[in-house]
Amino acid sequence: GGMTDHIAGPHMIPNVQGTRALFFVREMLRSMLGCTRAATTAAAEAGTIDDLADGLAKSCQERASGRSFHCDQCHRAFSQKLGRCPVCCPRQQSQQQRQQTPPREEVKHTTSTASSSSSSTPKPDEVLQEWRSYPSAPLDDSDWRSMSGVLWAHGGSGGVGLLKRPSGILCLKKCSPEELFAQRLAHALGVRVADMRVIDPSSEEAGSLRLNVKHASPAAGESDSLPVKSILRFEFLCVMEFLDGVGMMGMPAHDYLKKLEGTAEPRPWRELGRLMAFDMLVNNLDRLPLAWSNEGNLSNIMLGSSVGTVVGIDQGAAPIKHEDGLQRFLQRVRQAVREARDGEGKAFGAVVEAIFNNTGMQLAPGEVADMRQGCLDFARELAGSVEGPVGLLDNALDEVCREVRGCFARQQTCDEVVSSTRTMVQRVAAAMQEEVGR
Repeated sequence: GGMTDHIAGPHMIPNVQGTRALFFVREMLRSMLGCTRAATTAAAEAGTIDDLADGLAKSCQERASGRSFHCDQCHRAFSQKLGRCPVCCPRQQSQQQRQQTPPREEVKHTTSTASSSSSSTPKPDEVLQEWRSYPSAPLDDSDWRSMSGVLWAHGGSGGVGLLKRPSGILCLKKCSPEELFAQRLAHALGVRVADMRVIDPSSEEAGSLRLNVKHASPAAGESDSLPVKSILRFEFLCVMEFLDGVGMMGMPAHDYLKKLEGTAEPRPWRELGRLMAFDMLVNNLDRLPLAWSNEGNLSNIMLGSSVGTVVGIDQGAAPIKHEDGLQRFLQRVRQAVREARDGEGKAFGAVVEAIFNNTGMQLAPGEVADMRQGCLDFARELAGSVEGPVGLLDNALDEVCREVRGCFARQQTCDEVVSSTRTMVQRVAAAMQEEVGR
C-alpha cells in the first residue's frame, strides 16, 4: 500500500500511466525480489512479479484516470470508495467504541499521572547517595534471601555491585588469586585495605547469591542492569566491605582535604605513604605512581572513612616473572625508598603531581615529608620482619599462600601465580631492607 501511494501519488500521476506504470512497477519489484528471493526459480519468480505488478499498475491507472478525489478544503487525495475526505470529515465512532475509548481529558490525565509517577521514582544516583549513609553489612552472613536491592557503583577498577541487606550494604565483584593475595598480605602487615571474602563457586551459597542478585537487580533496559548482571558471568566472586568516605578524586576529595586544614583531625599523608610502600611490595601499579610510569588511579583510595583515614580498595599483586623486568622494578623500589629516607625526588614528585591533578590540592613540604615518613616506616617494619628471628614475613606469606591456593584450587594457573608472587615479594622486601640499612 505504501509503495502504491508513493508510485501513484499526486506528484507522479502524470508520469505513471498504463504501460509505463506496469513497466516501472515490474522492474522495481524484479530488483527487490531478486535480492530477497534468489532461491526461487525463474518461472515462479516471474509469475509472482507479474501478478504483483499487474495489481499495482491497475491501482496506479485508477488513480491516474480520475477515480480518486481531492478535498476542496485540504486538497488531499482520497479514494472514491470513502466518499469523503477522511481528514476533514472523520468517520463517527459507534456508541460501543465511544464507551471503550476514554475522553481526551481522561487520557491526558492518565498520561500525566503515569509521568508524574515515573518522575517521582528515585534515580540510581539518588538511591546510591542514600545507600552511602548505611553501614557495611557483616561479611560472614551467607543467607542471601534477605537481599532487597542491587545497585552499580562506578569507580575503582571498573566499579562494583552494591547489595542491600537488612544489616547494611556489601560490595560484590569478581575476584582473582592476585587480589586475594594482596588483600590478605596487607592485612597481615598492618596496612588498612577493604576486607573481603571469596565465595566458593561450588557451594550452595554461590547459587543462592547469584539467584538473589538476579531477582533484586534493576529491570532489563535500566542503566545499572547490564553491569550488575555481567558480574555473574565470572566463576569466582567475592563480597567486600562497604566503605563510607570519599574516593581520592574530584571535588569531594578536594573538599574533604580542604576541610582538614586548620583542624586537629588526623591527616592522611603518613598513612598514604604506608599504602604506597605496600603497593611496591606487591607491584600494585593501579593506585599511585611512586615506582611506575603512569598517572595512577586515585579512585582506589578512600579518604575519611569511619574505619580509617586512608583505606585501599581494589589492590592486586602483579608478579614479574621476567628477570630483566624484575631487576628494573627493583631499581625503582630502591630509588623510592632512598627518596623516602633522604629527601624528595623524581618518584615522590610524580605522586605529588598525581594528587594535584586528581584533587586540585598542592601539597605543602610538610605534607610531602609526612608521606615520605610513612613510606619509610613501612620499609623499616618490613626489614625488621625479614631479618627477625621468627621470620614474620615468611610466616605471613605461608598463611596467605595457603588460603589463596585453597580458595582458587579450581583455577589451573593459581599455583603458578602464588609461587611467582611470593618470590617477587621476597625479592622486593630484600631490596627495601638493603636500602633501609644503608
